[in-house]
Amino acid sequence: MKYGKTYSDIARFKKSFISDNKKLVEENNRISDIYRKQPHREECKVCSSGNYSSGEYFCLNKIKYYVCPDCGHINGEFLETEDFTNSVYVDGDFGNFYKEDQVELYKERMHAIYTPKAKFMTSTLENICGEDWRGFAYLDVGAGSGYYVAALLELGLEARGIEISPQQVSFGNAMHKKLLSTAGGGKCFCLGEDEVVARIRKAKEAVISFFGVWEHVINLHVILDAINENDNVRYVFFSVPVFCFSIFLAAVNEDVFCRSLGGSHTHIFTEKSLKYIYDKYKWEIVDQWNFGADIPDLYRILKVKLEQQNNNFLSRIIDEKIFPLIDKMQLCIDEAGMCSEVHVIIKKLNK
Repeated sequence: MKYGKTYSDIARFKKSFISDNKKLVEENNRISDIYRKQPHREECKVCSSGNYSSGEYFCLNKIKYYVCPDCGHINGEFLETEDFTNSVYVDGDFGNFYKEDQVELYKERMHAIYTPKAKFMTSTLENICGEDWRGFAYLDVGAGSGYYVAALLELGLEARGIEISPQQVSFGNAMHKKLLSTAGGGKCFCLGEDEVVARIRKAKEAVISFFGVWEHVINLHVILDAINENDNVRYVFFSVPVFCFSIFLAAVNEDVFCRSLGGSHTHIFTEKSLKYIYDKYKWEIVDQWNFGADIPDLYRILKVKLEQQNNNFLSRIIDEKIFPLIDKMQLCIDEAGMCSEVHVIIKKLNK
């Protein structure tokens, strides 16, 4: 188990969360308004229990989130539909906040955010699993603009990405070609939603990754089943948002953008619901990296509120006195298992 990650390395990429807070909140609210108009959820996202709403719940942005008494997963009260998905991935513009127009900025983002993931994975495969990771092929599902694929390619690995957004694929492949001189262009491919599962089922790659994907797919079971049915896939590396300290911050600061829950995030994982998945599919955790952005979220909330008040003195003191403490404070959250996300590498056991 690994804990913590230096926030200062990526802070420059998160400044728009403060400067664009109003726009991000409006977009989250737009999506939440659409979500509230969907049919009520009938069963748990993870365990399919129709009993999911009989337990405890909390409210966020006028939406109830139920803690499933059977598997512990936290489900939003409404169902994700095709119309809702289109509102997020077709009509929404979250991708604009992550795109970079220059090769050097793309490279900096890749090295700060995605190269550490790749090195964590290769270290785990070599030192814990005893694998020759250099001989593996890798598939990144929901690859976005191809940052993780680029990090793997830079390590000299055989890697491909699949993504449903043609704009993201086009941009990522252009960056791959300029940054890595990849033969024939980039290594990301655009697939329709109905093609993604088929690609996973026939994948020849030994390692499949999903970063910030499982919380968005309509039918999570279909994806998980496809992974398990493919004997070529030996390891899965994924990250998901989990119930965390940031949820409490969001509940009392609804005028500040919430990353973890709300908008396109209609449900959230827990340690218990992840264990349910591992047990059901006979997966074994080989390594996990707990690091989150809960204290950066607290810092961001304070900055937004103080700037709204034109309270420049306190805003400056936050930068001088609190920002340098973020890593130490966040590490306490990470070690307590209350961080906003987890990165997990699992090994598929013999059926």
